[in-house]
Amino acid sequence: MVLLPKVTPQNNRIIMIRLIDYNADHFIFDDAISVFSMVYDMTLVTPEKDSLANGEIAIFDLKGLTIKHLMKLGFSTLRCYFKYMLEAHPMRVQEVHVLNCSSVMDKLMMILKPFLSAKTMKAIHFHAPNSTSLYDFIPRDLLPAELGGTEGSLDNPKWYWINRIEDHR
Repeated sequence: MVLLPKVTPQNNRIIMIRLIDYNADHFIFDDAISVFSMVYDMTLVTPEKDSLANGEIAIFDLKGLTIKHLMKLGFSTLRCYFKYMLEAHPMRVQEVHVLNCSSVMDKLMMILKPFLSAKTMKAIHFHAPNSTSLYDFIPRDLLPAELGGTEGSLDNPKWYWINRIEDHR
């Protein structure tokens, strides 16, 4: 999970979420939620100068996601996560982009749909593998090279946030 350094022309912050290790045996959903919470706590407790945004755009890259990953989802944690996102999260999620959608996504949406409102479902955009439709929503110059953008690698913002969290441990 990485907050990208630039905001959109509408002053929305972009958050990129993806798997680094595709091995489902190493995936622990509760740990992923903990990382999410730590990064957001950091942004709220120690905001950077001129960092206030109007909202957020979440990009979930599903590359490497398998049924085995989905079987590891903790439903109580998932329910708490969505309750937080819909009722308590201090930022408005403007859009959600789901990249590299496959048949696994259909199964994931069956799991998630009961937790999502009709308004939320309208804000979610699905993009097939090798699709360029994401650029219709977010300019390439804001996206990392891993998504076909020109903003450089995800490594720089990733290490920035890791170091920032460690400094405030």
